[in-house]
Amino acid sequence: MGNPCDPTQTTTIGLYSANRFNSVPEWQYALTLTYTLPLDESLGKITFGGRLFHQSSLALTDTSALNPESIEPGKTTLDLNVDWKNVGGQPVDLGFFVTNVTDKLYRIGTNNLMQRSSVGVLANIYAPPRMWGFSLKYRFGSDAQ
Repeated sequence: MGNPCDPTQTTTIGLYSANRFNSVPEWQYALTLTYTLPLDESLGKITFGGRLFHQSSLALTDTSALNPESIEPGKTTLDLNVDWKNVGGQPVDLGFFVTNVTDKLYRIGTNNLMQRSSVGVLANIYAPPRMWGFSLKYRFGSDAQ
């Protein structure tokens, strides 16, 4: 049968236990916190929120033993948001958000054709950088209540 992780093999049967499962971290967790300011309802409802996400290292290919560069180190990201519903008692909502606050650069995918073909190409897919934005919503009709 041979070693399924040997690039000189022409036929591979079986699973090589030294390879990590693709896209499966050992640890992953998220912490979400939301706080609503104790304001009079005539002013509206202001809420602050945040999400801290952590993930341990993970393999981005099925052949991590052959391609150790496909192991993405662990990462921690932070997203924040502020929402103001019923601004001044009106049917208007405002929002502001920031994702990836620390502007962490990390890969979410790879296409490693260095050893599996004669193409010799390694392409990486990166997660979005820090982004921020605003939202404005006006409710009318029966939704205005």
